[in-house]
Order: sequence, then C-alpha cells, then structure tokens
Amino acid sequence: DISGLDMDRIKQAFSNIGRKVKQKELETLGILVPYAGKLVCSNGGLILFGQDQLRERYFPNAKVRCARFQGKDKVDFIDQYDCEGTVVEAMSDVPNFIRRNTRLAAKIDQIQRKDIPEYALIAIREVLTNALVHADYSIKGMNPRVAIFSDRLEIENPGMLPFGYTLDEFIAGVSHIRNKVIARVFRELHLMEEWGTGYRRITE
Repeated sequence: DISGLDMDRIKQAFSNIGRKVKQKELETLGILVPYAGKLVCSNGGLILFGQDQLRERYFPNAKVRCARFQGKDKVDFIDQYDCEGTVVEAMSDVPNFIRRNTRLAAKIDQIQRKDIPEYALIAIREVLTNALVHADYSIKGMNPRVAIFSDRLEIENPGMLPFGYTLDEFIAGVSHIRNKVIARVFRELHLMEEWGTGYRRITE
C-alpha cells in the first residue's frame, strides 16, 4: 500500500519544481493504483519512489551503474559508482559522475573564461532520460549502465526496442513509451517532454 512509498523522496522531488503532491495526485500519476479493492503501489511507483528495501526486493536492477575505464576497452577501472537511490535521483547523480570523469575545455570570451564540457550536458540529459524511461526493468541481472572511455561515453539500458517499434521511427521522432508511469512522472518533473524530440536535440 502507500506505506511502500518513500513520501520524503516524493516531497523532495516535487518541491524542486515548487509543487506539493497529495494522495489523489499519486493516483492520477499512476504511482498508486486500485487493486483488489484497495490502493497499492504500481511497479512504476516502486521504481520511482519505493522504499529502499522494497525496490531492492522487486526491482534490484533499477539502479544505474557507472564506470570510468582506462583506454578504449572495459578492462581497467579508474572509477566506479553505483547509484543506490531511485532513478529520479540518478538524473542528478549520473551527470555528477560524468562531470568528475571527463575533461573541460576553456574558451576566453573578452575577459571572461567559459568552461566547455567534453560532452554536452543537454545530450547527456536526453540520453540518460531515454535510458531510464525505456529500460525493461523486468529483465533480471541487467542494469542501466554508464561507461566512460578515453574516446567515448556509452549509456545503455536493458531491453530491446518495444514490439513493433523500429529504429527508423525512433530517429524520425515517433514516441513509443515503454514505462508510462515513469514517463508521466519524468514529464511532471520537467525531465522529459514525451514528444519524441530528444533524439534531435542529442544529434544537434
């Protein structure tokens, strides 16, 4: 039931956008759903805001694993980090890890210096959002993963494209949501738009 949710996490997430969330909104968002005459946590609700022990029990792979490797192969680790919090918290934890393990260039504009990250922050946000919203969390033993190499950055998630959805449609901007509750909450938290515009921003 609702006790399976970490209400402090919910309050914190929505306070960041200046909102207070009541139980009725948790139902509207699909975080709580009716089942057998009572309200229970949905799978998406547990992945997003579930108590730690429940998330670990039912969705142990709903955490992001990060690594920085020396060179171009997955051989020698330089740094590792597992995001033990929710996928919502991973949206800030993962960029921090990437920032810590990538380079900055500098541009002097008149008298001010501007730091330029190795990878565009908006591209990281879009790829990470896609990975977390569209991951197949029913696959055991596989996590969303971030790997940084000397020549590239890889963000991957478990699961194939949803049935009937093609790569050409993805590139064309056709939106096909795998995890509707997670996508809805991410949209409410201003983390995604659900308009299929992310790939265009990434390529730009």
